[in-house]
Amino acid sequence: MNFVKTTAAACLLASAVFAETGFHMGARFAGGYSTIWNVDNKISSNDILQSLSIPAEELGIGAEVYVKDLDKLGGMGLSFGLSFLYQATESFGIQPELLFSYRARSTKPVFGAEMSGNTSNGSGSRNNSYYDDEDDYYDYYGGGSYRSNSYGDDDDMFAELSGAFTGAEVEVDQWYLEIPVLFRLQPAGGLFLNLGPVLGINLSTDVSYSIASTEADDYVSSVVFGLIGGLGYSFDLGNGQKVELDFRFQMGLTSIISDEIEYSDSEESISIDGTKLVDPKDMILSLGISYWFL
Repeated sequence: MNFVKTTAAACLLASAVFAETGFHMGARFAGGYSTIWNVDNKISSNDILQSLSIPAEELGIGAEVYVKDLDKLGGMGLSFGLSFLYQATESFGIQPELLFSYRARSTKPVFGAEMSGNTSNGSGSRNNSYYDDEDDYYDYYGGGSYRSNSYGDDDDMFAELSGAFTGAEVEVDQWYLEIPVLFRLQPAGGLFLNLGPVLGINLSTDVSYSIASTEADDYVSSVVFGLIGGLGYSFDLGNGQKVELDFRFQMGLTSIISDEIEYSDSEESISIDGTKLVDPKDMILSLGISYWFL
């Protein structure tokens, strides 16, 4: 009983000190939707080769392989942790936070190839390419024809690869330690606005494709940077305690892909700037609740 009384007294004293000095502390939980931006709908092998300054003709590639729908990578996520607030005036404060953030994103990319050469007749016969029914691949150097219904893009002539590529889902699971530093404006009543930078430290990244999965920490940036803007409302419970609801929009400004990816085989080791291949950045919409207990 003495322990309970001592603890309660300590909490009341801490609450009074925090309130007197303008410092407050609370717990936060948020859930929302996480996706990416700055990624094209279709990424081709030629684009990748050009980004690496490698002419396609040097590799003898007669067809352009592509992947579509990577820009649709998205899914639900959550974050939780502690919020701290220094209330400089009644209408202005600085709110740093320490949050653990989980992002689960997935998509079903479409793999295909754009063929060189011209359509020779209405049945879809083309030169320099044919489809192998047994092995499910396109031979870009053979003669013959391929299916008349295997292409049909209004802008580009392409054939969608099937077999193991069809319907496979890419899943990316990431944990971040996030440190936002928000400037808080409270113009009137319980309404408030938050705006400020956020630093994210990658704790783990797992990528799975179909039945295979791997850790991908070596391929993602260890630190990302972004901006947060938010709008919320504060409900005063008395005795320095508050409950707040807010909506936040978080936009990444740096790539989640590492700019130094080490690749090695039995003969050599090279470093690749991953952001030249694909340069995705975070975009997160979230709804959160905070309980200020001090």
